[in-house]
Amino acid sequence: MKTWHRFTIAAVACAAGLTLACAGKTDGGSTGDGGGSSGSSSGGAPSSCDDYFKAISGPCLGNVDLPASEIARIQGRFDTLCAEAVALPGVAITASALEACVSAVKSSGCSVLEQNPGPCSFDNGTLPTASTCVTGAQCQGGDCTSDNSAPDGGQVLCGTCVAAAGIGQSCANGLSCVAGAICNGDTGGGQSCAAITYGGAGAACNGSSTQCNLGLYCDPSTNQCAALGGTGAACQYDGACAPPLVCPAVGGPSTCQSPGAAGAPCEDDPDCVSGLGCGQSSHQCLALTFATSGQACGDSIRCLVGSCITSGTGATGNCPTVIPDGQPCNGSDTMSTCDTYANCEGGKCILGYPTCP
Repeated sequence: MKTWHRFTIAAVACAAGLTLACAGKTDGGSTGDGGGSSGSSSGGAPSSCDDYFKAISGPCLGNVDLPASEIARIQGRFDTLCAEAVALPGVAITASALEACVSAVKSSGCSVLEQNPGPCSFDNGTLPTASTCVTGAQCQGGDCTSDNSAPDGGQVLCGTCVAAAGIGQSCANGLSCVAGAICNGDTGGGQSCAAITYGGAGAACNGSSTQCNLGLYCDPSTNQCAALGGTGAACQYDGACAPPLVCPAVGGPSTCQSPGAAGAPCEDDPDCVSGLGCGQSSHQCLALTFATSGQACGDSIRCLVGSCITSGTGATGNCPTVIPDGQPCNGSDTMSTCDTYANCEGGKCILGYPTCP
């Protein structure tokens, strides 16, 4: 387990489950299709967890408004995970660290979530190599063998801390790199760790080992660092625009503009004003309604938990069956899903972290 996936970026994406996850346009796994902001802290979780959740689940994952009852429900589940996560042995995340991340997102936009190292990278803990772990955030090197394949074909739940790969060393099979380095893709010599360098405006960049300073982005048309665009500036994706401007690039270049009203073109939910979502087939901003297990879903109907199951190229389908915590699950079954924030581990849906010796 290379990142603190049940608490940080992907964890919030699992609840918001829109068409955009903070770290990229990905499928959030056991996700819900709706987004929204959080309520107050509960279950003993620190208030910084609420601030973090609000900062990430709103502007970074779209501003879709879930029903108030569902917001309260998933907030409670998030607080359960948050309180458990900060209490794991070796985890070095503090309330001040979370608040620093929140401040960075508010001032510099969601792109800071992708910076590693950066104000929102919580990858390294204090446990030495060979210590028992359930997440890399507990380990000094940021790597835990949990989630690796087990001999019985399942996944390892209780792993051990392993040393991260150094610069120039192989990072194949998901091995993390030391702080200040990144795993480059196959460049002829296989995957290896490369030192990350940052540049100012006009500096060469590739979005991987050569990145841009805060407030800049890597322009894919020139492979150079450039200032974030203002209203009317040409763009190809949201990261090129100064917050809160978006880039509704549907099938081609666009311009930086404010989030759109109903009927406006969109690529993802953040391209629309708060309360609207982006139709996944129409690519227009529209009002959304929500469905539960087995109910119909489609362009303007999202599943509260899980992603809409469609057949072939159809635009409509049905919401998956939601498996309660602690009940049997099959990770390869696309017709069912664990509840928000839970994962199918060891054949059961688990909300939280396993207890390891």
